Amino acid sequence: MSRMNVAIVFGCVSMLFFALIGLSVAYAVVGTEGAFEPESFKPSGLWTLVVFAVGVVAAALGAAVASFVGPATGASWALADVVLMLGFAIAVPVMIASGYDTEVRTGDLSVVEAFTQVRPPVWVALIYPLVAKVGVYLGAWMTHRA
Repeated sequence: MSRMNVAIVFGCVSMLFFALIGLSVAYAVVGTEGAFEPESFKPSGLWTLVVFAVGVVAAALGAAVASFVGPATGASWALADVVLMLGFAIAVPVMIASGYDTEVRTGDLSVVEAFTQVRPPVWVALIYPLVAKVGVYLGAWMTHRA
């Protein structure tokens, strides 16, 4: 496996790690009622902003890891393309399931329940890969300036 491929894998894994940690902490802060619309599994506007912000930071950190492991500029640019492709692939199930959000949410949810039950709007699923790609570019730019 080439150094570039290893860098992309490390970048993706670190993005996932940073996103899970960031979103778990954010969910602990805002709670179920802050993360979801009332009696629904649809995310609130606040939670959508939090997801985008955490995504940009996680993507920037993933780009920094990829730049450190692989060829400086090439690994980050390749990671940005992989993030975009994976993001759109992940959006497909969201688009398919978008009409099946009739369940009513009652009570508080654990972090795992919240992450598995959330029903984001299709536009969020389609915009998020672009936001993550911008985060990777930001991380690459910051890494190469240092």
